[in-house]
Amino acid sequence: RRAVPTVQGATLAAQLGAAFTAIDVALDEVRSARQVMTISAYDSFAVNWLLPRLARFTESRPEIDVRLATSPRLLDLERERIDCAIRLGPGGWPGIDAHLLVPQYFGPLVRSDWADGHAIPRIVWVGSEDDWDPWPQWQRGGQEIRVMSRELVIGAVMSGTGMGVLDLVLMSDRIANGEVTVLGPRHASPWSYHLALPAGRPPPSHVRAFADWVRDEMAQTERFLSENVA
Repeated sequence: RRAVPTVQGATLAAQLGAAFTAIDVALDEVRSARQVMTISAYDSFAVNWLLPRLARFTESRPEIDVRLATSPRLLDLERERIDCAIRLGPGGWPGIDAHLLVPQYFGPLVRSDWADGHAIPRIVWVGSEDDWDPWPQWQRGGQEIRVMSRELVIGAVMSGTGMGVLDLVLMSDRIANGEVTVLGPRHASPWSYHLALPAGRPPPSHVRAFADWVRDEMAQTERFLSENVA
């Protein structure tokens, strides 16, 4: 037998329908008011530098939702709908407005509780053996461990397995909190970190906000390294 609503039930259903419609409209307005920004970076940079700082940006700009895409490739920002990227390289990429952030610096690092002068293996990234060239004093004899990625060099240093040549920007937080010790003078790479934006169009306001923030954070990192690593 088919149920027939009472007059009161029909009235309540109409009122609830109108209320749910109003809620849907309000939610759509909130969603449309939020700004979504997609940032691209390579894994090591995202894990070791960007993510530990990103809360400072999101707390200061709660209206911006961030999507972080990691890739070792130089992505086509326009085709892949990426608002901005942190790129490491010489600059001069086609279709990109590249804004210099900081130079890349390398240095030999060891976990601080191993920095007492006793023998420790040298970690060598296969294919990048010349990373050690600026520090010949650490290349004379001794044991070495060869690994296949920069991430494994970081892991080996942090586990106390050996000493490795690493990007000082990526390791700046661990240097600051005393987890690792730099064993020799820093060496400038021919590459630098850049903020990459799609060429030919002005960035929207939320991307400009991120650009200002990341420039300030990078300037603080460079200032720390300049003052604390010779």
